[in-house]
Amino acid sequence: MDSGFQGPEKPSRVASGLMEDGDVYDLDNEDEFLPPTATISGFGVDHVRQQFDQDIDEARKFSIQSLDEAERNRQRAQFVLARATEWDKTTWEGQNFLHYLAYDHNPKPSISLQWLMARAIVKLPHLMGRMDKANRTPLTTALYVGNERFSHALKLLYLRTQRPDRASRCLRLQDEQDKELWFDFGPPKKLRKNEFQKQFGHLKLDSVLQYVAFPQIELIEDDDGPATRRKTRTDLIFFFNWLKQKGVKRIVKVIVDDLKAPSHSDEAIEEALESFNVEILDWRRLDLDPVSLTRVGMCLRELHLQWSGKNTTLRAWSEKEGLAMIPTLETISVTQVESSESDTRVNSNFNDFVKRVHESWRSDKQPIINGPIPAHNYLLGMGILTREGQLNQSQERGVDPHKWMQCMEHFNSHFRQIRALRDKITDASLTPVVVALIDDGTDIMHPDLKGMGFPGKSFHHYRDGSTWRVSPYWDSPSGHGTLMARLIHRICPSAIIHVIKLQTFATEGSTKLQINPDSAIQAINYAAEQGAQIISMSWTIKPPAEPTKKADFDHAINNALNIKGLLMFCAASDQGKSADLMYPHGSNPNSFRIGAAKATGSMLDTVGDAHELSFIFPGHEVVIDHNYQDVQDKTFQKFEAHSGSSVATALATGLAALVMECVRLGIMHTNETNQSDHTVAITKEDLTKIRERQQMEHALTSIGTSHLTKNKYIEVWKTFSGAAEDLKNSEGDRIGQLGRIAGLARMFLRKGA
Repeated sequence: MDSGFQGPEKPSRVASGLMEDGDVYDLDNEDEFLPPTATISGFGVDHVRQQFDQDIDEARKFSIQSLDEAERNRQRAQFVLARATEWDKTTWEGQNFLHYLAYDHNPKPSISLQWLMARAIVKLPHLMGRMDKANRTPLTTALYVGNERFSHALKLLYLRTQRPDRASRCLRLQDEQDKELWFDFGPPKKLRKNEFQKQFGHLKLDSVLQYVAFPQIELIEDDDGPATRRKTRTDLIFFFNWLKQKGVKRIVKVIVDDLKAPSHSDEAIEEALESFNVEILDWRRLDLDPVSLTRVGMCLRELHLQWSGKNTTLRAWSEKEGLAMIPTLETISVTQVESSESDTRVNSNFNDFVKRVHESWRSDKQPIINGPIPAHNYLLGMGILTREGQLNQSQERGVDPHKWMQCMEHFNSHFRQIRALRDKITDASLTPVVVALIDDGTDIMHPDLKGMGFPGKSFHHYRDGSTWRVSPYWDSPSGHGTLMARLIHRICPSAIIHVIKLQTFATEGSTKLQINPDSAIQAINYAAEQGAQIISMSWTIKPPAEPTKKADFDHAINNALNIKGLLMFCAASDQGKSADLMYPHGSNPNSFRIGAAKATGSMLDTVGDAHELSFIFPGHEVVIDHNYQDVQDKTFQKFEAHSGSSVATALATGLAALVMECVRLGIMHTNETNQSDHTVAITKEDLTKIRERQQMEHALTSIGTSHLTKNKYIEVWKTFSGAAEDLKNSEGDRIGQLGRIAGLARMFLRKGA
C-alpha cells in the first residue's frame, strides 16, 4: 500500500468488503452513501472549515430538490465546478474536502451525498492521497470513524476508474498488504482441480475485485468412467466458486475466453456469475442468450458481445425482452467473429439492430452501441490477445515490441502538440532535457532527424597520410549511432540529443569496428562538462588492460555519476549467463544496466548476469518494422561493440528523458496556474530530484511492470495509453495540456499519492 494511505492508528476493519444492507452501485445512487453520526469539535474561527460546512449544507438542500435526471446531473456538475478550486484547501486539522466528507461533521438530516463525493474525486483525484495532521487519507479517515458507506463507495469508485497497479497502491490497507484486488489466471492450461487449489491456495483476495480474467481452461476429470465428449462446458463454475470460497463478493469486470468449442452453456455462465454483481462483462462466447444476461446483469454497465453474424441473434438481443431488460447498461460493444453475409448486409442488419435497441429501451438514457468490431481471428490468452495457433503453453507472458512502440508513438503524436514545447525559454533552468549520445556518430540528415540541429562533438581523430583529420559526429559509419538517435527522438521528441562520437577502428584482418577506450573516456568527461542530464551508451567494451587507463575510465564514470549527478544508461553485454564485467556499466553499478527482451517479455539468452539488470526493454524486433526498412544491417555485425541490448538501451534513455520533460512541463503548469500547494505543485526542486538515480528508477517502475518479468519490463501502455487520450482531449487548451503532463509528473515524483 502507498504510504499515503496508512495512518498511525490501525483503522477499523469495515470497508474491505460489501455492505450487507442493500448494495446498489450507481455513482449517483443515494442509498449507497449515507453518512454516519460522527462529529469532531473545532475551535476558533477556521474559515476553510466554515466554507466546507456551508458547501455540505447547500449540497444537502440541493439533494432534496425535485428535478428530472438531466437537469439534476447538469446542476450537480455546476455545483462541483463552482466550488472545486476551494476544496484542496485544508482546515486547521489539515483536512481537505474529502476528509471533511469522511468525518461528516453535520450528519443531520441524514441525506446521501454520494454524488458529491464521486464528482469531487473525479474533479480532484489528487485529494485521495492527501493526509491530514493525523496522518490519515480520506479513505483511512472513513475507516477510522466507521463511515462504512463512504469508504465502500470510495473503494468502488477507485476500482472502476483506476488501472490495477494504481488502485492497489491507493486502496490496500495496513492490515491487508497481501490481498490482491484482481485475479488473472494467465495462459491457457489443462489442469486438475486439486492442482489448482494447491498452487493457488496461498493467494489472498479482497472481497471486491477490480477484474477477473480466465483464458481457455480445461479441467481434467479424475473419474474412471467411459470417456464422453461434452457438448458444453461447466469448468468455470469451479473457478468462480473458488473465488467465493476465497471471500470474493463482488467483481467489477469479468473477462473470459470461451470462443473455442465446446463453450460454456448459458446455465453454466449464470451459475458462475450469480451473486458477483458484475458491472463489465466480456465473456467471449458466440451469441450469448439475452435472457441469461438479464439474470446476471442487474448491475451491468458495460457489455461486450461476440457475434456470429446471424441476424437472428441481433433480433434476440434487440427485443423488448432482450438487452432492454438490463436498464443499467451504458455501453454495448459487439465484435463480429464470423459471418457468411456480405459487408453490406452485415452493416444493414447491424444498423437495424441499433434502431431496435433504442426503440425498445425502457428509459430515456439509452446505451452507446459500438460495432460491429472485426475479430481478426484473435483469441484471448494470458490476459492479452494471442494469435490463433500460436498460443504459448509456457508460463512466459507474451509482449509485443511493436505494441510498445505504437503506444509511445501514439502518445508522442499528441505530446508534440503541446504548445509550451514551442515556447522561447528565457529561464536557463527550464531548457529541454539534454541527452548525451555517446556512439559512433549520427546521420543528422536522416529524414527522422533532419532539421533538429543536434549539437555534437567528435573524438574520432584519424590520420590521412600526413594529415590528422576528425571524423565528423554527423556521420555514423555503421549506422548504429543513427538508429540510437532515432529511437531516443522517437520516444522523447523534445529532448536535445548531444551527439558525441567515439573513435572506432578495425583491427588487422577484420572489418568490424571497435571502440578506442581513450575516446570513450574523453566522451564521458565531455558529456559531464557540457551539462547533459543523461548519458546513453548502447555498447560494451572490455575493461582497459592498462591499470592507468582503467583508473581513468573509472574516474570519468564516477565523475559523471557521483559528482556531476548524471544518469547513465548502459547496455548489458552478450556474455550469456556469466557475470557481466564489461564496461561501461562494469565500472560503476550506479549506472542503469539495460537488457533486451524477447517477444515473451523475458530477457534475451545472451544477456549476462540477469540479476544485475536494472530494466529490460524491447530489443531488435523494433527495428524490423516499416519505420526502419532503411537499416540494412539490423544486427550491426559491422559494429563489434554493439550489444544485443543496444536498441533496448536507447529506448530506456528516451523514456527517462520523457520523464524529465514531463517534470519540466509540470513546472510550467505550476507557474502558469499559480499553484501554491507544495504537495501537488511541480517545482524546480522536483526537476533536480527526478535527475537522481533512485527517483528515476521509481519513476520508470511506476509506469507499469509485470511480476512475470520480475518487474523488469516496462509496460508503457499502462500509463501512456490513457495519457495519450487525455492529451488528445486537451488539444488546443494550453493549461489543459500542461495539466495532463503535470499529472504524470506527480506520479513519477510520488506527489499527491
